[in-house]
Amino acid sequence: MRREIDDNHEGKKNFLRVAGILILLVGIGFMAVGTIDFFMEAGSNKYFWCNFVGMPLLFIGITMLSAGFSGALARYSAAETAPVARDTFNYMAEGTKEGVETLARSIHSGLSGGVSSVVCGNCNTKNDGNAKFCDNCGDKLTTVVTCSFCGDVNSPDAKFCKNCGKRF
Repeated sequence: MRREIDDNHEGKKNFLRVAGILILLVGIGFMAVGTIDFFMEAGSNKYFWCNFVGMPLLFIGITMLSAGFSGALARYSAAETAPVARDTFNYMAEGTKEGVETLARSIHSGLSGGVSSVVCGNCNTKNDGNAKFCDNCGDKLTTVVTCSFCGDVNSPDAKFCKNCGKRF
């Protein structure tokens, strides 16, 4: 069961719905009397003033009904639009998946300087891809090359990544 913010919410909602209908019907009655008087007795018009009472009553009745049914209308609207929004999101996510992956790889490449890296076999320090000796221990770098696009490990003499095909 839903927990309401106001304990008397249901009572207020029902009051707005019932009172709104009653005020709306009274307003329609006043409008009918005033309009009939205007067209029937050409010159007398002693009940024409009923239009000026009926119009505000119509407005008040419609406003009360709108407030009384706004929650039901909002729930109906949400139930109709949520599946469409979900389907649209899933469609857009599927359609842009490759583009997002390409963008992520490009950002990674830009942040890493676009240069592949070589990990030293002696001390495991990451060095620039074109380094011949380790920055940390000075050992000769002949171990592996890590692709800056996909992170795959390649042989040091490779010109292209064996996983994604990007040029080193």
